[in-house]
Amino acid sequence: MLIESLHGESQWVRSPMTNGNIRMSMTESCPRQQAYVAMGFAQDFPETGRSQMAADDGNLHESDIVARFITAGYRCWNYGDDQAMVYLEQDGVRFRGHPDLFMESPNGEVLGVELKGYRDEVFKAFTQGSVSVAPGMWSVSNYDRLTKRPYPLMGQLQMYLNSDTSKELGIERWVLVMKNKNTAELAECIVYKDPTYMTNLIKKWKGFWALMEAGRLPERFFVDDSIECRRCLFREKCWGLSEVDFGREPVMHVEGLERAASLRREGTVLKKSAEVMLEEARMSFLTEHIKQEAPKIECDDMTTTVSERTRRGLNSGEVNKLLSGMLEKDNITYEEYDECFTETQYQEVRFRDSKPS
Repeated sequence: MLIESLHGESQWVRSPMTNGNIRMSMTESCPRQQAYVAMGFAQDFPETGRSQMAADDGNLHESDIVARFITAGYRCWNYGDDQAMVYLEQDGVRFRGHPDLFMESPNGEVLGVELKGYRDEVFKAFTQGSVSVAPGMWSVSNYDRLTKRPYPLMGQLQMYLNSDTSKELGIERWVLVMKNKNTAELAECIVYKDPTYMTNLIKKWKGFWALMEAGRLPERFFVDDSIECRRCLFREKCWGLSEVDFGREPVMHVEGLERAASLRREGTVLKKSAEVMLEEARMSFLTEHIKQEAPKIECDDMTTTVSERTRRGLNSGEVNKLLSGMLEKDNITYEEYDECFTETQYQEVRFRDSKPS
């Protein structure tokens, strides 16, 4: 009788990234999804009033945590309506964000703090395997929890840690504070700077605005059976799939592909692990090359050589922009424009895995 007026379709639309800046809180998201927003595409599915209500509820719990910090004697600022913008520019990519809180501890250390209010199952996923420091309080030391989807937080925290304001204030660590909205349990995770993680984030977003200026979408960042794609409000535009499509399409059950399914799952995990291992090895050797000032190093029958290289390639966004301009001015014909592009036909196999990874 009463609650029907509290939910329903929400008029709230995702705010786009603007002015050549990447939003720090969105660095873990899909660039293609953010491109749809920035280019003004309509969402395939509207946000519901429940989504906005859940966000507002989280803000209430965050305010409660701040109030308790102040009562405990911490000097707090940059929260609520008093949030200031922080910036970071690296390798030609600009980022900006709104940290939740800055505070000064009783011993004089200035800290950055990210506040989160989570429902019970999400909170338990973050704190699984953590150390109980007091009844109802947890210390999270496993960083893997901060990179695990669908709620990765590491990118946002690394951005804040490396921002201009953090440098000015001398902040060397950021503290993630989480509250269980069901049980009032608390958890914290102390995060330090991770240069490798930052490098990968910057690579991920490099060229984003060039593509926007050219009117082109970035490549898909996730596969269509991922939870990110299934939750995305642009999944029909991107993949031609909606959530209900999975239930409507006839599915033929076949035997004999169990090994292939196992290979797919194992391969997905191994691919991610291999990329991390290879990058760790590369950085370790490179660090030693720099430290020893040696162009060639040998260890365990493995020899590495480091040399300065420059890779030159076409900026596809700028080229497409130039070609489009030439076509509009009749400097080239449409046939000449079309010949600049190639098409490749291939068989696409989409996976949707119901088993947990």
